[in-house]
Amino acid sequence: MSSEVKITAEPRTEFGKGAARRIRRQAKVPAVLYGHGNDPVHISLPGHG
Repeated sequence: MSSEVKITAEPRTEFGKGAARRIRRQAKVPAVLYGHGNDPVHISLPGHG
């Protein structure tokens, strides 16, 4: 049995503590995707608010 969950992510161009706080104020969650051999991708995800 296989289940799939899809989450809509948005790319982000600002990084750091201040930028993360601004994202959280918009009810979103800052995140970074890491992959083997790939550059990190900074994204924001929908929050749980």
